[in-house]
Amino acid sequence: MSLPQFLVVGAMKAGTTTLYQDLRRHPAVYLPEKELDSLVGADILTPRGRSRYEKLFEPADPGQLLGQVSSPYAKLPDSERVVEHAERVLGDEFKVIYLVRDPVDRVVSQHRHEWSRGRLRDPLDLAVHNTPRLLNYTRYTMQITPWVDLVGSDRVRVVPFERYVADRATVLDTIFSFIGVDGLSATLTGLDRAHNRTGHVPVASGRVGRLVRSRRYRSLVRPLVPERVRRLGARSLLSTDRPRAADPSPATVDLIIQETAPELPPLQDLCGDVQPLWDLTATRRRYLGD
Repeated sequence: MSLPQFLVVGAMKAGTTTLYQDLRRHPAVYLPEKELDSLVGADILTPRGRSRYEKLFEPADPGQLLGQVSSPYAKLPDSERVVEHAERVLGDEFKVIYLVRDPVDRVVSQHRHEWSRGRLRDPLDLAVHNTPRLLNYTRYTMQITPWVDLVGSDRVRVVPFERYVADRATVLDTIFSFIGVDGLSATLTGLDRAHNRTGHVPVASGRVGRLVRSRRYRSLVRPLVPERVRRLGARSLLSTDRPRAADPSPATVDLIIQETAPELPPLQDLCGDVQPLWDLTATRRRYLGD
């Protein structure tokens, strides 16, 4: 039986793609396709669904540490049963890595990502009020507490996006140590390059967009199509002409900070770091130009 020994569960637009690319380069680590939401749907509790999940890890070499990277696992309440499903399938002995990001930056980045793909049509000043997921995915303590309750705080590592991108090698070595493999960051090249920036990259919209975002495609079709083939198809078939979303107003910046402020002290305690995770006063000045 092949099942993951660690999960990277969050948060959307907080560096999961870059961490995925870094982790998969370690010879002692095996990761299947990123962003498969296998543990979200109830199908994982069926013999067929579980078998399909186990097959994702069969290509691993003997002795490799198995992991999975999927930001949908930190999208409560939309993925409301994912922790329950993880317990049913994986037990409570696996480890969890949770990436977080400055709340305002994360909300702005998610909105730009969804705006550019046609999933959101409202500007951020409206969307932050009528699209709950923008704030819900930034309620970090709400997202991570069920995982802590399942596996214990000693099996959870919170990784701030800003520290990761500022010192990839050091943070990577702490992650390697946490999951139980030797650190190799000093031998890895390209640590100055991030992945999956919101910009001029191929976009799936309309019927194609709905297809590639469907759970059936993500769980049944996507794992069978090599990543290189998907990239080539995306470059040739999808549009890259996307307008940039407007920046948030001062009121929206303040709203994001106020709504997510209660989440930060418990998260800080879980991190165990002396320094605050973010300087939200500086964040406000950066967006408001003060």
